[in-house]
Amino acid sequence: MKKIILLMCLLLFVFACTGSQGKTQSLLTGAVVQEIVPPVQDSVIAQEQTGELKEFYVEAFNWGFKPKTIEVNQGDRVKITAKSDDVDHGLAISAYGINIKLTPGKEETVEFIADKKGTFPFYCSVFCGQGHREMTGTLVVK
Repeated sequence: MKKIILLMCLLLFVFACTGSQGKTQSLLTGAVVQEIVPPVQDSVIAQEQTGELKEFYVEAFNWGFKPKTIEVNQGDRVKITAKSDDVDHGLAISAYGINIKLTPGKEETVEFIADKKGTFPFYCSVFCGQGHREMTGTLVVK
């Protein structure tokens, strides 16, 4: 009985190791059998850019953003160049994992694919004084 089990394990091992690019040759019949292998989906492919490049220049100041609303289409590549006009500010869009620090007079650029539809707030992420809480804007992805 042990010899039969050992022989079966050996045959299974040899059978599994003789395949090449989705084809396996049966040791019993010599026939070539096509294996069905499901395609592998790469997660990067799912986030492909389908739209166009949309560029925006955003100015941060005490206590606001100009423009206050940014509108794009789902699938667009969005490029935001931002700077502060007065003190340190931040520009954060939590839904897209964006959080950049803005230093007066220095431009910062961020790019992302607008892959989620909806209305998303953006806000100052660096405390900038008493009007800090009102320093918000809106990203609209149609």
